[in-house]
Amino acid sequence: MAIVRNDTGVTMLLDGHAIVPGAICECSEQEADNLSRCGWTIVNEDVTDKNASNASSGSLRPAGKRGLNLEPVSPYMSLETYYLDASIGLPKPPKPFIKGGNLQYPMADNDRLGDCTIAGIIHYAQIAAAICGVNYTYPGDAVTESFYYGLTGGSDTGLELSQVISAVSKPNPLGFEIVGAATVNISDYDLLQTVLWNFGALYLAVDLPESAESDFSQRLPWILTNSPGNPIGGHCIVANGTEPDLPTNPPLNDKLFDIITWADKTECDLPWWLQYGVQAIVLLPKWYVTAKHDALQHLDEAHMLADLQTISNAR
Repeated sequence: MAIVRNDTGVTMLLDGHAIVPGAICECSEQEADNLSRCGWTIVNEDVTDKNASNASSGSLRPAGKRGLNLEPVSPYMSLETYYLDASIGLPKPPKPFIKGGNLQYPMADNDRLGDCTIAGIIHYAQIAAAICGVNYTYPGDAVTESFYYGLTGGSDTGLELSQVISAVSKPNPLGFEIVGAATVNISDYDLLQTVLWNFGALYLAVDLPESAESDFSQRLPWILTNSPGNPIGGHCIVANGTEPDLPTNPPLNDKLFDIITWADKTECDLPWWLQYGVQAIVLLPKWYVTAKHDALQHLDEAHMLADLQTISNAR
């Protein structure tokens, strides 16, 4: 195998994946030889420039497992339902941003179990804790596995987002409790980034294409190609910003999401999200109420809590 860098100045397709300028990827030696005649550069594994060190770090990073059972309909009301004043809504972000960008996110068993929904809720908890100044410690793999199997009935069958949301709507072994949940329109980028700015994270469901796993392994962003791949299964991820963060040159366009999954970060552009995104849920951590988080002044907290309890009790 060989490692090559796209030095053509344009995004190009390689084995069905969109490779942005400056990105590093792995291919066969014969492919590398052919690409070198088209403006690509064959690089060594020990190359030390920023793109190579971040793209490979000496080896590919492994993608974890999927395990999200997609729901036909979200049981949660839209966020706008809870606005105290619909004409005001929520404050808009002044510029691209990222929340919890310096945190270390655990795999949370998602390398061997299809517990991406549990890993996602733990990552959400880390971001929320950082925003509120709460000392949150990952409860460990054993607790995570036990919590997951407690919800699945003992088998590695995956979960729906709402199953996990209901489980953390009361005290639980993960140490993260919420007092509200609402659906956010997956097609409304302005609303999605506004919610991210105010709450720090979104709990997302995607119907993942196969290319996403290999792109993640190569530290490439998830972008939509001219020939979108077929989905291979549901996966839970967490969005935590809209700021270009991967060492791509040039960076993604100005409409993107920072993503946490499989113990690391990636990005997706808006066309990719619109193609594969299924659900976007904003959660209201109990910590936000205690800390009197700014965004709460715009919401009817009591209404959100009552609806969450009704849905959770019905499950």
